[in-house]
Amino acid sequence: MAFLWEYTEEEFQRNYEIDLGEGVRASFVHSDNDTSFPVGTLFAHHRHTTTDEQSPPVEGFCAGTIFWTKPFDEYEGSLWELNNLEPLDLSPSILCDCGLHGFIKDGRWLNA
Repeated sequence: MAFLWEYTEEEFQRNYEIDLGEGVRASFVHSDNDTSFPVGTLFAHHRHTTTDEQSPPVEGFCAGTIFWTKPFDEYEGSLWELNNLEPLDLSPSILCDCGLHGFIKDGRWLNA
């Protein structure tokens, strides 16, 4: 996951059109070779964390990509299981670098 510093709420909602709830959004990713069926999803959420005990909260957005099909032959990252495309349902759980942990089940984000 990447931390997105320069993102407005409007851009967040426009770029991640699938609202999973709990401040988590997604949009489908397609392979350059085949745009008929998505190979994964861009996943983003509101980030409200502190860098240490004395620092104020860092607010912004985290984002990453979750694939259920290899997007290209050389891809060696993790793959999730696509249980259903619409509504989106994936397994196993998703753990962001910032600590957000949960599941996408039946089109909704469920905190772990």
